[in-house]
Amino acid sequence: ELVALPRWPPRMLTPAAQHGVRQETTEEKRMEGRFQAAEQIAGLIDGVTSRFSTKEDLQELKEFKEMVKTGGHHSAIRIVTKAIERTTAYMQWREDNEGEIYQWIQKNL
Repeated sequence: ELVALPRWPPRMLTPAAQHGVRQETTEEKRMEGRFQAAEQIAGLIDGVTSRFSTKEDLQELKEFKEMVKTGGHHSAIRIVTKAIERTTAYMQWREDNEGEIYQWIQKNL
């Protein structure tokens, strides 16, 4: 009759594994890091471009988008596209209202 020998060297369990806690794999950690980096980049782009409202700002964004496309950063492309849309809307608002606001300031200040 065959006897099962203990495994040598014995498998060492991490403290988390000893308590039944599943540890993340290296791939999961890498993906989480990428997701966090993408969120940080999105916040940075959004914060920097939140006040853009001139033709020069819009041109810079378009050039930046082309650079990002070349790098293949798909999530950043979406964020920059939204920033371009927002900047275009701000430009339109400014064009529609700047004269009226200027007149009000001249009259009331």
